Amino acid sequence: MRILDAVWEVVAAIVPSAGILFLFWRALKAMIEADRRERAAEARWNREHGITPARSAAASPTDAGDTQDAGDTQDAGDTVDAARPAPADAAAAETGTPGEGGSAAG
Repeated sequence: MRILDAVWEVVAAIVPSAGILFLFWRALKAMIEADRRERAAEARWNREHGITPARSAAASPTDAGDTQDAGDTQDAGDTVDAARPAPADAAAAETGTPGEGGSAAG
């Protein structure tokens, strides 16, 4: 009888954890299936109405600002941030204007 008592103690300790795990699994599965059904319904609706869905941010690197236009490069090949203008000293250094950060060799 002592072995049977020990087994019931182990079962009593494991069952609540297994029950919680089962409930978590069911809830997670329901959320994933609901998301899949929602995406399918949205795609079906878009097809029926002739709408092309917008590309996601992950598929579009230009939305994240990772790429730049080919015209946004300097002579040395360094990229320039199009949203930020170049400092005045850098522009003066390129033109060689004296007194503004550039040097004019005479």
